[in-house]
Amino acid sequence: MTTMTTEISDRQLVEQEIGRRTTQGWLVVSQTEHTVQLRKPRQWSRLGLGLFVALPMFLGLFYPPLFGLAILGLLFVLVDYLLRREQTAYVTADELRRQHTSQSAGEAVKIPDGEAARCSACGGAVRAAADRCKHCGKTFAG
Repeated sequence: MTTMTTEISDRQLVEQEIGRRTTQGWLVVSQTEHTVQLRKPRQWSRLGLGLFVALPMFLGLFYPPLFGLAILGLLFVLVDYLLRREQTAYVTADELRRQHTSQSAGEAVKIPDGEAARCSACGGAVRAAADRCKHCGKTFAG
């Protein structure tokens, strides 16, 4: 009787992470068999564009002074865009393996995600000093 090993190579772990992150808008900067460096370009605030630009422009068809509000809204959204930073992430196969083994053990791991961190169990944003996830309640290993 043969037993199957479910050991995943470093390359496969890195490729899975690349696939997951690229669907979220991340771009691959550099990649090796054991690591990947990603960046996520800054994005326009969709909510800001909708509330402060599109809505006043539409309502401006009925009450023309609202076009001025749309221009101010556009300036506000432009400043917001310029203040946003590009996010970068450096992920190693060791971090991914630790995350993978902790999930199978029922624990969670803080995963660096740009300037913040996220929970490996639920994907929620967490502080660097947190001992447990406020979203799913799991404690962080290590």
